[in-house]
Amino acid sequence: MDKETVRAAALELYEAPFTCANGYIFDAKGRMVADNGEQDIVARIRGWGRISYLDNAEALQDEVAEIVAEALTEFWTKHRNAK
Repeated sequence: MDKETVRAAALELYEAPFTCANGYIFDAKGRMVADNGEQDIVARIRGWGRISYLDNAEALQDEVAEIVAEALTEFWTKHRNAK
């Protein structure tokens, strides 16, 4: 699977809007996206249980992490530069 195909498949795994409750991030359908299971971290990407049954599961999990990292970068850059 090429990068563009993996990206499209990864974006289909979860649905916006996302919500946060007690250190967990959920998608619009209540699927856990991330938790703060470790000390001194903001979030840990989740979903391996569900994703592990899909084709190219490892690539999908890695791509979800890339998407989250891009979103965090965009948000932080926008809001830190707005000061």
